[in-house]
Amino acid sequence: KPFEPVVLRARMEAVLRGIYAHRALKRSREKYLSLFQNSLVGIFRSSVSDGRLITCNDKALEIIGITREEVRHTRLSDYYANPDDRGSLLSSIQEHGEIRDFVLELRRVDETPVWVTLSAKLFASEGYIEGVVTNVTEQVATQRKLDETEQQFSMTFNQAAVGIGHVDLNGYWLRVNEKLCSITGYTEEELLFMRFQDITHPDDLEEDESNVRSLLQGKTDSFSVEKRYISKQGDTVWIQLTVSLVCDEEGNPKYLIAIIEDIRERKLVEHTLTQIVEGVSSKVGDSFFASLVTHLGTALKVDYVYLGEYMEGLESVRVKVCSPPDMVPDNFEFHISATPAEDALYKGMVMCAEGVSTRYPLVRYLSTLGIEGYMGVALFDSQGKPLGLIAIMSRNPMEKMERKAALLKIFAVRAANELERKRGELALKTSEANLKALFDNALQGFLLIDSTMTIRAINKTSRFMARKLWKKEVEEGDSIDAFIQPASLESFRNHLAVALTGRSIDLEWCLAAHNGMEYWFEFNFSPVLVDGVARGVCMSMLDITH
Repeated sequence: KPFEPVVLRARMEAVLRGIYAHRALKRSREKYLSLFQNSLVGIFRSSVSDGRLITCNDKALEIIGITREEVRHTRLSDYYANPDDRGSLLSSIQEHGEIRDFVLELRRVDETPVWVTLSAKLFASEGYIEGVVTNVTEQVATQRKLDETEQQFSMTFNQAAVGIGHVDLNGYWLRVNEKLCSITGYTEEELLFMRFQDITHPDDLEEDESNVRSLLQGKTDSFSVEKRYISKQGDTVWIQLTVSLVCDEEGNPKYLIAIIEDIRERKLVEHTLTQIVEGVSSKVGDSFFASLVTHLGTALKVDYVYLGEYMEGLESVRVKVCSPPDMVPDNFEFHISATPAEDALYKGMVMCAEGVSTRYPLVRYLSTLGIEGYMGVALFDSQGKPLGLIAIMSRNPMEKMERKAALLKIFAVRAANELERKRGELALKTSEANLKALFDNALQGFLLIDSTMTIRAINKTSRFMARKLWKKEVEEGDSIDAFIQPASLESFRNHLAVALTGRSIDLEWCLAAHNGMEYWFEFNFSPVLVDGVARGVCMSMLDITH
């Protein structure tokens, strides 16, 4: 029976709709397959019962390191670096029906480690799991480096020998390390609720805030200053503060980094040094030594101080000054063998915080005075030879040894210079005395005459000759006219004038005495040179009459 046109048309439209739907489904399937295969992340479907892969895309194959033919024989869990991860994953997905961004480590076929994030959904009725794996190995490596850097920074931050703190732009502490807590006496929790202004000494606050303002205004990159904190216990704490500014990517101030060094010990040394210097600065010689040992004892808080002079030939030390003055008898001298003084002289320094009497059992004065702590520093001259030593002693164990040693070394140099100067003065005086004795007691007559023809020195023989020949009493300060008779004066002055040009003259000369007798003398006129210039004349005369 022929189709009715209306029916035929309806049937054709139905067929066409079917064809169009099939084509759309085909295009959708092709798009899905293209997305599936070309996805930048791994996509898989695996069996719930045994964990075997049902299918996966090329990216998943690449991540695991297997071929398409191996898929049906592969369980994803076979490549877990930690086998326990399968149990954890399965329990979580069965409980919640899905998991998101679970991070785990895989081992590829070639044992290369791969870090991935896994997101999956359970289709229990169908018996499979569909999921996505993303290779995040580079991100994990980067994160590990960041974590390592952060760990190193945290260790450096927390274990630093100086205080370190981050401060916001309003002055509040953002982060503090243990050393800063130790310096201020506050706990970390307490400081994080405080501003730096809260612990700054009132007298230093204005300058401190001015420095911070300059930093925030870009006038300076950093600043460093000595200032004071007030600790939790109310003590004044001297610190060396260095502050720099951290800015964001756009150059806007973000926060401040403060480095805080505890300088209380240095300030104490400076104060002690000032005390001692003020006490001895105007002293020289024996008064310097006496003042030095007194001020050292007070400033270093020790019971005994002595300065001893090394007697090289006798291998002994003579106590020159001590504090208190009755520590030992006057001119006390001891042999240095087996004593701390011997170690100080030959090693440069000896330190014994406690037990010195036990360490040197043969030294009687240590046990007699009840000495427990001892420190001695050798005194050397400019040639490096030992002159003596300066020592401090205490009846209790000696504390702050490094600070005491630093101060003692400073004043040992000053004491050595003064001792060397004193020895030089003594040697000069001894030399002058010896020369004077030779000059005065020589059998020849000697006179020292300056350029004004004034006698500056005359010995006993010359005085005797003046009395014998001319019955004159000649003294230092007299003109040469007082020594020579007028008849010989002009010749005498001529010889002196020649000598003042730098030439020496030797001659024999006959002089007439007051009674008419003639005496023959051997004369020498030698210039006295100072910096190559004749400043006077040394005249010698020897009676050769006989």
